[in-house]
Amino acid sequence: MNIIVVKDRCLLRDGIINALMNKYPSHSVKAVSYSECQTLMQVGETVDLLIVDIDTDSHSIMELIDWQKQKEEKVIVWTADPDISRLNDWFQKGLDGYFFNGMQPEELSNGIDCVLEGHVYVHPKLSTVLFQDYLKISNKVVEQPVGILTEREWNVLELLTKGFSNDKIAKFLFITEKTVKNHVSSIFRKLNVPDRTNAVLYALRQRWFYL
Repeated sequence: MNIIVVKDRCLLRDGIINALMNKYPSHSVKAVSYSECQTLMQVGETVDLLIVDIDTDSHSIMELIDWQKQKEEKVIVWTADPDISRLNDWFQKGLDGYFFNGMQPEELSNGIDCVLEGHVYVHPKLSTVLFQDYLKISNKVVEQPVGILTEREWNVLELLTKGFSNDKIAKFLFITEKTVKNHVSSIFRKLNVPDRTNAVLYALRQRWFYL
C-alpha cells in the first residue's frame, strides 16, 4: 500500500511520517510538499491513501484531491481550522476522513484504520461542526449574510426560489415589473451568476433559503 502525506516540511509532518512508518512498516509511506502535487499527478503514481493538509489556498491541492477521487482511492483531509463555513464545503465532497491538528499517534492510526476498513472517520472536534450544520439543515435555519443584497433584493430572490415569474413578483411585492427586472439584474450582478436558475441554485447551496 502506498500512503502519501501532502504537507510542507515541518516538525509536525516529520512526526506524522514517523508515526505512520512505525504503524505500517510493510507499507510505503512518504511526504510531498504542495509544490510537488502536480508532479504526483503527472507521473500517474498509484496512491492508495492520500492525506492532505488543506490549510492552504493552493489550487493544486483541490486538483490532487479530485484526481484521487476519480480513481476511487481513499482521501483524508487534515486541518487546524474548525471554521464551519469552510468545513461545510469539504464535508460536502464526501471524503473518507477528516482529521484535526493535535491528534496523538494512536488516535491517528485508529482514524486511518477506520478509513482503510471502508468507514468515514471524522475527528470529534470536527464532528461538532458537522452536527451543528446538520441541525441547521434539519431545522431549516437560513443564513442570509449582511451586505450582499438589499432587503428588497432578498425578497425578490426568495420569490425566485419559489418559482415566481417577474409579473407575479411585482404583484406580490406591490411594485412594477420594471422594478422587479432591475432588482433581478442587480442580484445577478452581485452574485456573479448569468441567469435566474443559477441565482436560485447559488442561493440554495448557500442555504439562504430552503424549498
